[in-house]
Amino acid sequence: MSELTQDYRKLVRTPWLWLGALALLFVIGELGFNIVEAAIGRYLVWHNPGREKIGRSWQEDQNRLLANTNLERITQVRREQLSLIAGISKFEELVNFTASNARTELPPEQFGLIYRELPALFRPLLVPTGSMVSFNRERSVAQVTVNRYPDRLDLFLLDANREVLYQTSLPADQLEMIVNHGKERQMDVRQVARFAGRVLSAADFFEVLDRKFYDERAEMIKELPVLTDPSTHLARVGFANRSTAGFVETAFALDDGRALIYYLPEEWTMDFIARAGAHASQNPL
Repeated sequence: MSELTQDYRKLVRTPWLWLGALALLFVIGELGFNIVEAAIGRYLVWHNPGREKIGRSWQEDQNRLLANTNLERITQVRREQLSLIAGISKFEELVNFTASNARTELPPEQFGLIYRELPALFRPLLVPTGSMVSFNRERSVAQVTVNRYPDRLDLFLLDANREVLYQTSLPADQLEMIVNHGKERQMDVRQVARFAGRVLSAADFFEVLDRKFYDERAEMIKELPVLTDPSTHLARVGFANRSTAGFVETAFALDDGRALIYYLPEEWTMDFIARAGAHASQNPL
């Protein structure tokens, strides 16, 4: 009986062993297939640019793309700014540029060009001429920094160690004066309140000019191209009743309704203003 029982158990157990073995092989095969598929899928996600990316890989790719785009945009803006800065040769251009770029750095040679383009009368407002001679002799200026604020412009001359050699601040009214010097306006000086009682006819103006000392007269003529321009005909000259940094707004009115605006040192205008005050009532213009 026992032998029959044992043979029976062996007979029954054998198919189950085969089934168990087959099931185990199937599970192992499925797991292996999943592992291989996942590995291949991950490889394709990371290394195939044509395959759609999802999840973290997609987000990282987007972040990388955004960072590259922002860097390219910043680089392009900076390149454009440097190009614009390199094209600045006049103080007015510098003032206009800094209106939208609060901080601007210039090489010393470019600042020297801007400085020399200024009328000689205004150069000491930026840097005294004696200091500029010293800086040139010592070759000490390595960089010029301009900081722009709503009410002023700050100028710094720096050495190679970024130590400040010289600094100054130009308020808004001085900036406006320098920019407007020599500009043309449609203006009748007889109708503008700030010139009231300070208007001379062209004949009176030239009479006073002829009586000035030679050096002062020659300096005035050099600084006032309107006096030597054969295409203009001067009708009258008006002097404003206020000054900016020691300069008086002076309007040279032409016979065609235009007026050229210059700013002259107060000492140059005193004789003209005295003459205009003495004859204002007797000689209405």
